[in-house]
Amino acid sequence: MSREIKTILNWTGEIPETWSVSKLKNIGKFKASGINKLRDKDEVDVKIVNYVDVFNSKTHQLYNNNYMLVTEKDEKINENLLFKGDLLFTPSSETIEDIGISALVEEDLENTSFSYHLLRFRFTHPIIHSYRKYLTNNHFVRNQFSRKTTGTIRKTLNRNDFNQTLVILPPMNEQDRIATVLDRKTTEIDNIVEKGKQSIEELKANTQSLITEVVTKGLNPDAPMKDSGIEWIDKIPEHWHINMINNYFYELKSKNKNMIENNLLSLSYGNIIRRNIETTNGLLPASFENYNILKKGDIVLRMTDLQNDKKSLRTGYVTERGIITSAYITLRTKHVNTINSRYTQLYLHSFDIHKGFYGMGGGVRQSVNYNDLKKTPILVPPIEEQTKIVKFLIEKNQQIDNVISKKQQMIKELESYKQSLIYEYVTGKKEVK
Repeated sequence: MSREIKTILNWTGEIPETWSVSKLKNIGKFKASGINKLRDKDEVDVKIVNYVDVFNSKTHQLYNNNYMLVTEKDEKINENLLFKGDLLFTPSSETIEDIGISALVEEDLENTSFSYHLLRFRFTHPIIHSYRKYLTNNHFVRNQFSRKTTGTIRKTLNRNDFNQTLVILPPMNEQDRIATVLDRKTTEIDNIVEKGKQSIEELKANTQSLITEVVTKGLNPDAPMKDSGIEWIDKIPEHWHINMINNYFYELKSKNKNMIENNLLSLSYGNIIRRNIETTNGLLPASFENYNILKKGDIVLRMTDLQNDKKSLRTGYVTERGIITSAYITLRTKHVNTINSRYTQLYLHSFDIHKGFYGMGGGVRQSVNYNDLKKTPILVPPIEEQTKIVKFLIEKNQQIDNVISKKQQMIKELESYKQSLIYEYVTGKKEVK
């Protein structure tokens, strides 16, 4: 027999008759910490949960961990500590979709507070512990957050808007059953998603290995080999040559005077992409006249902040005319009959993967300029062989990218299904039998 239902709000639809709706302010209290990472005298050590700990929590749960150790004044410690059952919220983000993500403190966190980038919510109304992580991490609540956000560059949600947000409250016994079912079902989905993500990372790693193997050893496994004298390469085909970058490439300095070109390009994750030159987000200069004008076949290298590198994707191949910041090094060749710049870019990408640019940089920000770079050895197979290598790798990469794309789409659909599942249970549209 189906449950009796009632309409709660026009935009919400219906919930079971025995369920209720409440504003967050009526079931708990929000608190901003104000704790920062500055060290003053008369302060004591305390661990701190940061924004990224909440934002990156896949299961929306927080456990005792090696959180950052900071200092805070004695009198602030007790009121800012975290205890089992607290929720931590992200009140700001660069995108509306990431506003109001929360994570549940699953156990008393020893001597642990939270950063001033987060809001703590402490329940004053009885809510089953296991249900709390689903209470706000659902479409019903997150859509309210989205509608209330303000700001342009960074989206924010103030504490009063959090307080006024509506949540749906099933009876306690149903909260327990819903959480049990959702824990099981979401864990199954998360496991499949995690396997998919691991598979994608393995495919990406295999792609990198394939590129390195082919640009340094060629396509003929039976070719006679010789020592290259280059540590990260070892042997190369006997008929290949070794030369330096400046024997084939020069540094491009072709300024965009009088704004003759407005196709703005950028190096992003190893690809040259278009950007909107009309953007108002404040991250672009007032004038683009000092940008370099690129053409197809140029190689772009981002050689700044080497010390901050997490993933080596510092080279890109240009496929269209446009402009790019002169903070990047751009290489161009006049030797098109002897060098294929796409092959060289793939070679430099492999050099980058093997951390070849590290140790070349100078200064506090560990930057490399063209003078540091120009004597770097590069491999020079016969031009016909370079062309075949490029063609082979483009085809293989496309095949792998297609597989990755399908896996990413599967992950996206699973994540969407997971959110729909949570929404259906926490609004009572799906009943726990």
